[in-house]
Amino acid sequence: MATIPLILTADQAEASAQGFMRKHVRGRKLPTLAPTMQKFSRETSVHIYNVGPWYHWSFLGDWGRFMIPECKEGEPYSRMEPIPGIFVVPEIKDESSFTLTQIDGMDVAGEILGIGKNSAYSQSQVKIGAFIGSQRGPDAVPLPEELERASAILFQTFSELFEEAETASANGDKEGVIGDRHRLAARRLNRGDVKWMKTVSRGKMKSCPNCGTASEDAVVSCPTCTYVFDLDAFREMKSRLAANVEEPRRGPGRPPLVRSQE
Repeated sequence: MATIPLILTADQAEASAQGFMRKHVRGRKLPTLAPTMQKFSRETSVHIYNVGPWYHWSFLGDWGRFMIPECKEGEPYSRMEPIPGIFVVPEIKDESSFTLTQIDGMDVAGEILGIGKNSAYSQSQVKIGAFIGSQRGPDAVPLPEELERASAILFQTFSELFEEAETASANGDKEGVIGDRHRLAARRLNRGDVKWMKTVSRGKMKSCPNCGTASEDAVVSCPTCTYVFDLDAFREMKSRLAANVEEPRRGPGRPPLVRSQE
């Protein structure tokens, strides 16, 4: 059987991007920002911080993919790789050259967090403790009031998750609502005493080799990063779905991580 490569690793994403460039450059000249603009871009870099325990991937098409790292327990915050103040995206101009589209780094940061144009705040990463720092540049740090505000929003999210689990537990959790996020929220709220924290049966568990998430042994793919545990079962499931519905066009999103298998 042919080897199916593991995708969505940082190294292979970079290799994919380089392959795309080699395919489309074909002698075209790729312009760069003038030195003064590059300096300005560094001095106005934008920073995203996170006080929450969950990481998040954002896939923004031609802009690239970005990861907001989780905040380790005991740490005040985590920091994403800085976003250039002038974010450039190369676009094919003609047969001999590219042109650079320049975007304010603050707009890119907003899209990463899900608070850009046409975005719903309820689905944004602000709710899990992520935020854009007001200070820009290589020496920027989050302000105390920004950390306090993000922590308050995160506490509210923990409370909402806890109440959701309480309601599900009262109804017998027939839909299997209670998950790892609810249990983590309960622990952060010091509510490990509730019944559903003690009685929820998780059966045999396994850990994802890609991101470490613990999942029920029967699941086909990781609920966090979509790494595929059982390739044959995944293919069978995909075939059944394809037989019933026409597969939609794939837009910017998260393709499944598939293990290498000979």
